[in-house]
Amino acid sequence: GEDLHFATGGGYIQVLGNKVLLLLDSCEALDQIDVSRAESAAERARARLKDKGTDIDVERAKSALSRALNRLHIAGRFSQRA
Repeated sequence: GEDLHFATGGGYIQVLGNKVLLLLDSCEALDQIDVSRAESAAERARARLKDKGTDIDVERAKSALSRALNRLHIAGRFSQRA
């Protein structure tokens, strides 16, 4: 009867009847999300993407930004319910 919330990244989900199988690249429980760390990671990724004068891995920076924003979204959406 308890709801659990996770920030997940990349993977697959399979639902068969009343069973769910998750194959994920990453999974972080709501109570394990460090909001200040996620905010810092998002800012670093934004700065890397904004600074076009350097030789950066754009896809890696986009991926880092996406992960950070996902953590912040989950933390903001569900933390007040916990």
